[in-house]
Amino acid sequence: MFNYLSIRVVNFLSFLAIVGLLGMAVYLQRVLSLEPCSLCILQRLIFILLAFVFLVGVVLPTRLWVIRIHAVFVVMVAILGLVAVGRQLWLIYFATTVTPCGVDFNYLLANLPWHELLRQMLEGGSDCTKETWRLFGVGLPEWSGLAFLFFLGIGVWQFMRVEGVVRLQQLKSKL
Repeated sequence: MFNYLSIRVVNFLSFLAIVGLLGMAVYLQRVLSLEPCSLCILQRLIFILLAFVFLVGVVLPTRLWVIRIHAVFVVMVAILGLVAVGRQLWLIYFATTVTPCGVDFNYLLANLPWHELLRQMLEGGSDCTKETWRLFGVGLPEWSGLAFLFFLGIGVWQFMRVEGVVRLQQLKSKL
């Protein structure tokens, strides 16, 4: 089934899926008043970056090397998201000492250089260890991790599918 989908369609559907995920995050924050922790904000930023990568993939030419480079970017950004999720899950389930409540994210954003801001976000705080909302018994960090795994799979599929398409074209040219 997936062999009949064009890479552009898959990129566009992936972009729409991420927009839906970000919409759900905004709904949880604005309507249900669930304030995101610093790692949640980092994951949102990575989702935005991944959405941008997929959107760029919609308009890129369909040359083999372009598709492969794009797939590598998808995989790298998805792995970056999994690292952020892994850090949050580690803080939730395995951290023995928790960093005390830190300064507000907006203050950090306004007053710290980007590398220090990233370090502070990855450290997490006591707010990163709380699981406040669950869907089907699964918390938000786990759902985020599943989404990043799904998009990682799409990146790998795109890379591997290109290999199969090239082999098919070579086989047809020999006939």
